[in-house]
Amino acid sequence: MSDSAITIRGAMVQRGNRPVLSDINADIRMGELVGLIGPNGAGKTTLLRAAMGLQPLKDGSVQILGRDLATWDRRDLGRSLAYMPQSGAEAWPIRVDRFVALGRHPHLEPWRRSGPEDAAALRHAMQAADIEAFADRPVTSLSGGERARVHFARALAVGAPILFADEPIAGLDPYHQLHVLEMLRDQAVDQGRAVVVVLHDLALAHRFCHRLILIQDGHIQAEGNPDSVLSKDHLAETYRVTPADPGELTGIVLPWHRRAGPA
Repeated sequence: MSDSAITIRGAMVQRGNRPVLSDINADIRMGELVGLIGPNGAGKTTLLRAAMGLQPLKDGSVQILGRDLATWDRRDLGRSLAYMPQSGAEAWPIRVDRFVALGRHPHLEPWRRSGPEDAAALRHAMQAADIEAFADRPVTSLSGGERARVHFARALAVGAPILFADEPIAGLDPYHQLHVLEMLRDQAVDQGRAVVVVLHDLALAHRFCHRLILIQDGHIQAEGNPDSVLSKDHLAETYRVTPADPGELTGIVLPWHRRAGPA
């Protein structure tokens, strides 16, 4: 079996007469965490949505697990792809366990109630995300870090081999940023999933991702291991910033590890 998860060739996305993405070529493999980075408005979320089939292509192709995206049945695709959006957009006070259970929807045939397999997947997802303690609480009552873990659990409940996450650490404190990225990397390394994540924090992208794809103005500017992508030249050209010299970092606190125990 091939380790190819996503293959994108010549992808172009257009809004009106304006191209948003142009000539995008990318390969995502099973067992790796790939970060999509770039300035605001570069096209990161658009690329994520195009890879999931939520954004139509003007040109080019996307293959999921070796099959052209256009040939997938929507229910089968829903079982193969999981999505973790930014947390904080929940508008109704649904219970946490019921919110996570929504991840099993692609597996339920019309008029069929959930069964033992669904219950086991739900239990495993909540354990992996460490949210069992507030299973009966409304999602709207949770903190930002707790909601992020709930979204993670719902994505895990799908049981999909491919997981997408769109800025999952936006607005979180350092402890929960580290926690969410640790969970995503574990899914790639320990569970063998392909994980694609949109990130703005370059230090955390460098630390956790196996590969980075740097996007600017709808084009891929660089792709490869974090050291090569986050070079001085790329940072200057794409972000218009320069990295700090080692001597300038004295006294700067950079959260790097979580302490054991409750946050």
